[in-house]
Amino acid sequence: MAQSEHEILAAFNTVRADNRQNVDIIVVRKFAERLRDFSGDEILDAIATGLLSYDPLVAKFAAQALVYHSSDRAFEILEFLLMRKDDTPLNPILQDMHSKLKGIRNHLEGTPKEDATKALPNFAGRPGFLDFVEALEAQQSSSEVHQKAADALQFSADPRLPELALRLQSNSNSFVRGAALRALQAFDGPEVFEMLKAGIRATEHAVKAGAADGIAGRNDPRYLDLIQEATHAAYSEVRRSAYFGLSQFPIDGTVRALYIDGLKDADRTIRISVLWSLNQRSDPEAKFLVELASGGSILPRSFVEQGARVSDKDKIADRSRHHNLEPYNIYYFEGFKGDIKRKRDRMLEKYSGLDIQAIAKLMLSNGPGIEGGTCAVRAGLIGTNLPILDQ
Repeated sequence: MAQSEHEILAAFNTVRADNRQNVDIIVVRKFAERLRDFSGDEILDAIATGLLSYDPLVAKFAAQALVYHSSDRAFEILEFLLMRKDDTPLNPILQDMHSKLKGIRNHLEGTPKEDATKALPNFAGRPGFLDFVEALEAQQSSSEVHQKAADALQFSADPRLPELALRLQSNSNSFVRGAALRALQAFDGPEVFEMLKAGIRATEHAVKAGAADGIAGRNDPRYLDLIQEATHAAYSEVRRSAYFGLSQFPIDGTVRALYIDGLKDADRTIRISVLWSLNQRSDPEAKFLVELASGGSILPRSFVEQGARVSDKDKIADRSRHHNLEPYNIYYFEGFKGDIKRKRDRMLEKYSGLDIQAIAKLMLSNGPGIEGGTCAVRAGLIGTNLPILDQ
């Protein structure tokens, strides 16, 4: 039987009163899982109490429930959780949190804190949001917290964001630098162009990928050279984002050559992504390229040929990272030989039964648009409806 809001509140009032004693933790876990299903200040009190739990699952569920709230009180709890201030909060329930946490344990530095960081986009419109994220980046915390905080910047329309993105380019975490560049997608100007250019020419894959995403949606000819550079990257995500960045450019000789270049990519998932991107366009030139792919006249490169396109600077940086890794360092995820593929890419390769020639034919028969392209791509999948081509 589903627990009611009243039952959940009663359970957490018991937790608060008994402080672990005489409490069936299995029951509390079940109630904690339901915290996300309700709203209001009383539920926020229960969430705050759950964050005090010595049981990691209860604390995790409470942190996950915070993602479904966007009130001032929810932000106060999130701020306390992420910033761990030494001054006593004004809110009574937070005073209780503060007194119990201070000097007792440090478990909020773990998973609950990382889960709660996912709530940051809910508050992107708040005054001072950029200052909060910058302060969060400056404090000592896990790399995942720092990365998710930077990821939340893309939801902000604050005109000061380019200034913060520039300051974050000195951050030691390459994922933070990349996320700050990704957040520039809705901004323009000389300083934005220079930051994205520097990002595309960086040696860290995370920075390159963020810059490539930051270029998306533009039709300024200056960015075409940067897109072309990005298509020579070793990391498949950079190349995929670069080809998606062509969507707003008219298909002239340069853009046509770049699309054909993408249809020749050694990574099959990128070839399909380029096809999908072309199928979203209504211009005749895009349809012509899909027809070209359907005829089988565009042959993919080998991975050796693809690797030969990577600049010597990037190859040297890759080798350096690969041989100077520390355990669990974030650069472990960037040090590799070959081509990194995300889980969805591996799933696509594992289950797909069609080549791009057949997929292009399906696209032509279904017509342009998201529905036709997605159906055509998924026709090559067996037993999954994985959103393989989300941007």
